[in-house]
Amino acid sequence: MNIKALWEKAVEFHGHTCPGLAMGVVVSKIVLEELGDRAKRRELVAIVENVSCPVDGIQALLGCTFGKKNLIHKDTGKPVYTFYNRQTKRAIRVSKKQDALYRRPEQPKERQDQIDTILKRGRDLFNVQEVTISLPD
Repeated sequence: MNIKALWEKAVEFHGHTCPGLAMGVVVSKIVLEELGDRAKRRELVAIVENVSCPVDGIQALLGCTFGKKNLIHKDTGKPVYTFYNRQTKRAIRVSKKQDALYRRPEQPKERQDQIDTILKRGRDLFNVQEVTISLPD
């Protein structure tokens, strides 16, 4: 799925556009590329370290939800997300690069510019690393 289609699906779920949602879309695209398709049941698990707009993108695009018990919140307040595929036993940690911090835009045009930049730069804004975690099946 291309970034535009992912973005539209996430906006429909979230209800509005914002830079945080754009981050969630990019993180989700990275996960789809690294670990495969979205969760049909509970095989893909997301461990999120904050509760903010990017998490809505993750829920909408990856199928990880609290109801399916494959969305786990461990609050550190950081833009860090770990994903585990129960079938393949692979896990990745996606974190925003320090130099990728963006300021909160005050004007709608600046806000849209931030969204466009995040969606365009994509993976370049994030560190992606394989990790080892253990979760109950």
